[in-house]
Amino acid sequence: MRFEPTNPGRRVAAAPLSALLAAALLLTLACGRDGGAPSSAGSSVTVETAEGAPLILISIDTLRSDRLPIYGYDGIETPAIDRLAADSIVYEHAYSHYPITLPSHTSLFSGLLPPDHGVRDNIGYAVEADAMPWLPRDLQQAGYRTGGLVSSFVLRGDTGFDTGFDDFDDDIAVRRDIPLGGLQRSGFETLERTVDWLDTVGEQPFFLFFHIYEPHSPYTPPEPFASRYPDPYDGEVAAADAVVGGLLDALRERDLYDDAVIVLLSDHGEGLGDHGEQEHGIFLYREAIQVALVLKLPGAQLGGARVAAPAQLIDVPPTVRGLLGLPPQPADDDRPTSAPSNARSLLDLFGPDAPNRRIFSETFYPRLHLGWSDLSSLVDAEYHYIDGPAPELYDVVADPAQRNDILRERRRVYAEKREAIAGYQVPLAGPSDVDPEAVAKLAALGYAGSPSVAEGDLPDPKSRLHELEALKEASALIGAKRWIEAVPVLEQLVAANEFMQDAREKLALALHRSGQRAAAVAAYRDALERSGGASHLALTLAGLYLELGAFDDAREHAALALDASPALAHLTRAEIEMAAESIDAARQAAEQAVAADDTRPMAHVMLARVLARQNDLDAAAQSMARADALFAEQSSPLPVGAAFAKGDLAARQGRAADAAAAFQDEIARHPDHLDSYTRLAILLVAEGDPQSGIGVLRQMLEVNPVPGAHVQLIKTLRILGDPQSADRALRQALTQFPDDRALLDLRAG
Repeated sequence: MRFEPTNPGRRVAAAPLSALLAAALLLTLACGRDGGAPSSAGSSVTVETAEGAPLILISIDTLRSDRLPIYGYDGIETPAIDRLAADSIVYEHAYSHYPITLPSHTSLFSGLLPPDHGVRDNIGYAVEADAMPWLPRDLQQAGYRTGGLVSSFVLRGDTGFDTGFDDFDDDIAVRRDIPLGGLQRSGFETLERTVDWLDTVGEQPFFLFFHIYEPHSPYTPPEPFASRYPDPYDGEVAAADAVVGGLLDALRERDLYDDAVIVLLSDHGEGLGDHGEQEHGIFLYREAIQVALVLKLPGAQLGGARVAAPAQLIDVPPTVRGLLGLPPQPADDDRPTSAPSNARSLLDLFGPDAPNRRIFSETFYPRLHLGWSDLSSLVDAEYHYIDGPAPELYDVVADPAQRNDILRERRRVYAEKREAIAGYQVPLAGPSDVDPEAVAKLAALGYAGSPSVAEGDLPDPKSRLHELEALKEASALIGAKRWIEAVPVLEQLVAANEFMQDAREKLALALHRSGQRAAAVAAYRDALERSGGASHLALTLAGLYLELGAFDDAREHAALALDASPALAHLTRAEIEMAAESIDAARQAAEQAVAADDTRPMAHVMLARVLARQNDLDAAAQSMARADALFAEQSSPLPVGAAFAKGDLAARQGRAADAAAAFQDEIARHPDHLDSYTRLAILLVAEGDPQSGIGVLRQMLEVNPVPGAHVQLIKTLRILGDPQSADRALRQALTQFPDDRALLDLRAG
């Protein structure tokens, strides 16, 4: 289905206002629920106030409205959403203001358009909730218990998104070397936690924000939905419906459903190839910005009504404020946009007198990540105008799938839309330096790395669709660890796109992982310069220089991240000093990392490693115990190097079996941690099992066919007293990597 409305071309028929008010009154008294749904007549409706009513806001990430039966789709079954819609008002043409998760949800909670709240990407922009209207905070101040449970790292609390929540659950497991989309939580797990939270609210009024990540990519629906639906996106939508059904059932079981105000919506849609984009973020066609929007009132007032007038996500805050008796959102004429907000209560949108508002959307994703032009759009009941280097105009009634650009035929409409949209377009503030850990986590989620502001005459994204496919191909190759194959694809993209920062960073990564470390250094240096000194790139370069034994260069690049990420910068410096055999300097750096962030488990792990190296084993054990406590408290899986450090300490304490188990654990969790293989091999040889030791070294090379693994093999063979085998391994490695600096240094040594 491609945005064919339930009744194509339908305009809502008028009905006498007195008849509407009479129907609304009957519905208010709960006498009309079985007598048929009211039509969209009149300009507004009268409903009972709902002060103190539970408020539940359900956000289904990346859900296209035209993939739900309540919007006319017959490809799947969604019984839970269908049942909710029967008790609710369904808004047939609702729109998001941004096709990306964090900016869209920021508009949802603030009631502000993206140019006003300033969040223009998932990364590099903080949610300054204290400087704007913020619905969770205002509900909290009104005496509501506020709880938020999210299923994606993108909505993590440390962006500022958790402002105003008494309880905020963003516990998303973080793992390395996982498929794209790994940094999300199953909606069913979020549901379990939410049901537990509901049992804690007691008699207090409460606001629940419930966010699930189905059907965001990758589309991997659980059974029975995977087998039931050939289209995996549909399977994910059906799974999302099952999750929503579980939540609604929990509300019914606790006698909360009938009295509650429930809003179900999506933050943006999904391309699914309709205009060449499979996912979202680049384009502003209706498949990307038209969203589901369902409003259930207490007592199922107006249940079954459908509203055709255009609605938008920033209408949700004034609707909720009015229903719950909160003060209206404060006006602020000092905000940067010159066009006033046209947000209003969703209950004002009934009938032919409802305003035919222009609804604004934008995306800076193509400019920040791909070096292409940003886009903006205005859509109303008749037309959708998309502004960019190659503007477009569509008749949304006659052509809901947006196949026929009528800009040349409707020049007057185009001129009016172009003039109107200029009032919304606020210059882009550049992104702030991004926490390196956040970059790594978002990259695993499928979002590209550090944003940077491309300047100049940028191409329209439509003209670069072939390159979008190439970037997708390269990302898939990297996801499959086919590094060498990804390199030429990325080199072509970088050559053709001066500002495509994502491709530059991916190229540097592919060069590094394929063993081309000198070329990787050059690529990372280029990406670092073009990013304006992004701390995550500085630290990545520091690590690469460390691999190459260039300790001074490594120190210099670690220092570049001190302002933005002091704890990580000190940790990196400690690693460098350990490798350089400057143990006192390593201890100082580790202690500085702990001082910078005492809640960071890996700071204590690093200090334990240094203390163990100084043979202060009791102090090392205390630091490791502190790290273990923090890992448990934060429900955090062990990151790279944590299990290795445990093994190192156990080996120094003479606990060979515990040390071997810890090294094996590190290898299982992080197969690219080379030191674990070599330490385990040395331990096995020392314990009288040389064959197993050699097997571990062989496994290291098979799993990591990179120069660094060969360097570790050669060094280990020399430690084990087998110089002949070490020389033979060095000659073989140089045939594969003849220009690798670290291998050449081993030959010179």
